[in-house]
Amino acid sequence: MRTIVDLVESVETSRSSILEAITKSADEDAPLKVALEGGERLTLASGGEKAAIYAEVLEEAREARLPLYMEADQDRLVRLHTARVGHILSLEETADGLVLLMTNSHSRHLLRRDNPNFTQFAAILREAEAGDLAIAVTDHQGIIDVRLAPASEKFLGEEAEVAPPDGSHALAENFVPAAALEWERAVQIFTQIAAMDCPVSAVAPPCIPFDYPTDWCWVRAHAMVRFMRQNHGAEPQKIWIRGSLKAATRNDPQCKVFWGWHVAPLVTALHPQTGAAVPVVFDPSIKADGPMLQQEWVAAQGDPQAEVTLTAWEVYNYRRFGGPITDPQFGRVDAGLKSARADLKAQIANDGPPPYAHCPV
Repeated sequence: MRTIVDLVESVETSRSSILEAITKSADEDAPLKVALEGGERLTLASGGEKAAIYAEVLEEAREARLPLYMEADQDRLVRLHTARVGHILSLEETADGLVLLMTNSHSRHLLRRDNPNFTQFAAILREAEAGDLAIAVTDHQGIIDVRLAPASEKFLGEEAEVAPPDGSHALAENFVPAAALEWERAVQIFTQIAAMDCPVSAVAPPCIPFDYPTDWCWVRAHAMVRFMRQNHGAEPQKIWIRGSLKAATRNDPQCKVFWGWHVAPLVTALHPQTGAAVPVVFDPSIKADGPMLQQEWVAAQGDPQAEVTLTAWEVYNYRRFGGPITDPQFGRVDAGLKSARADLKAQIANDGPPPYAHCPV
């Protein structure tokens, strides 16, 4: 079995459309032809739900220029995952293995000691850390592949430099937020946002993939802010948290997600019992049935030593060097959502649709 990490150049079929090809049975001999930018040519047999989802992932990854990890039997594509390309921010030795925090991801990626390729992958990570080299990492309930990324701009777009919040651009301690929302109004807005989640049977624009909490928090946060401002005239801020984070979820096969940092929109609302103005976080990826008080949101991520920063809503993410990237016109959101939806589709194809019944409620 060969493994490849590359960008998709084209997805072709002899039929009139990819949709027609993937809905025909495999015995009709109409495989998709997948051309990769590195020159490889693969085929994907048509027929079956998994092949249909893979075909969608291939096309969306092509449009979003999202690198894919692919396993191929000769030239036949048999399995794929999305990959992350970026630079190492930290590499921590633990009893379980090596914990990687990298740009272009807010997940903490674990290279387990029982991985049969642990020694090889650990050496690549340490080489990349020492030389500040870009890496391509594939994570499926733990790191399954690590390689040095090609020294090419095609792999290292601006998103490859997304990094944890560095405390810059924080709101002043004496910042006065917009007028507090009535609690019922905050709940109404949250309910409308949560309803924008992607139905697993039809992951398509303009849905926001809250059921894929593993990564892309900065994209979901900015998509929520866009909805709040454009549809309700709300004036949110953003709350950023950095630490050794872990949140329970039924939307990941491991029943929990591990983050190095996280971000979500925050508003001020009048508490339903006390009437006091309190900070409230909108984060359906953690809690889908209503907004959370700020302290509840922080506690749900399992690190009492975590650092919390508030910023203006315009901050989209942070560069590894150079501080925040702002996006007041929301020009980055749709491309980011396309990548996040591709990740959700790949998870559905490989692990089945969330929520996962084996995870506790």
